[in-house]
Amino acid sequence: MLQLLRQGKWLPGMTLRSIGVEGILDMMRRSTAVFDFASHAQSGLTMRVFENLAAGMKIVATNPGIANEPFYDPERILLLPDLDFAGVDSFVRTPLASGRKFEEYSLSNWLVALLA
Repeated sequence: MLQLLRQGKWLPGMTLRSIGVEGILDMMRRSTAVFDFASHAQSGLTMRVFENLAAGMKIVATNPGIANEPFYDPERILLLPDLDFAGVDSFVRTPLASGRKFEEYSLSNWLVALLA
């Protein structure tokens, strides 16, 4: 993303201003998917992945490690290791068939596991 900005390319509607909690919640309500572009120095997953899985969203990700996670589901997570956006439109527009929930990743279940 920074490379595009350095080249003078700007995405319509893109801003570098911070967004408040209400703004983020509003965007999540109006969205069906979120993009999660990992930095090259990053090896783990961002919090954005877990927040959006819990919200029932689809995720378009660049981190290949996500495919090794127990919750990885190609119906819900599209991996773009080479930033090939060819399948993104159909992925985002295809409704989810499964109603899988992610309760096992909730804060309360995490605390139960931590304190057990």
